[in-house]
Amino acid sequence: MRNSIYEQFVETIGFSDGKNLLKVSHSYECLNLFFKNKIELIIGSDLSFDYQLTQYGHPGREVVKLVELPLNDTLGNYLALNKNIPIDVVERLQSSYEKLIAQGKLDFFIEQYSNTNTK
Repeated sequence: MRNSIYEQFVETIGFSDGKNLLKVSHSYECLNLFFKNKIELIIGSDLSFDYQLTQYGHPGREVVKLVELPLNDTLGNYLALNKNIPIDVVERLQSSYEKLIAQGKLDFFIEQYSNTNTK
């Protein structure tokens, strides 16, 4: 969503508007696009997904957690991929995540994000 902690985070790790990031105004837009297979991943939390799925007309729809995101100001946030996303994309995303950890860059991005949040 625009002007949210999630927008700031994904831009910090390299997503950019018009390239691989679609900014929406409301969470229901994101969920509807996700279930119509128009977008491949969404960000949310354990605390909000069940409520949002029901609130926006998708009760009982399964969303599988991919990875817990390192957001210091929030808890229980995950990146979820559309179940129809090609496995090679999932594997590339997982590989990139693991490389960030192995190279010690994940902590750099976490620190960079934390610093921009307090300015």
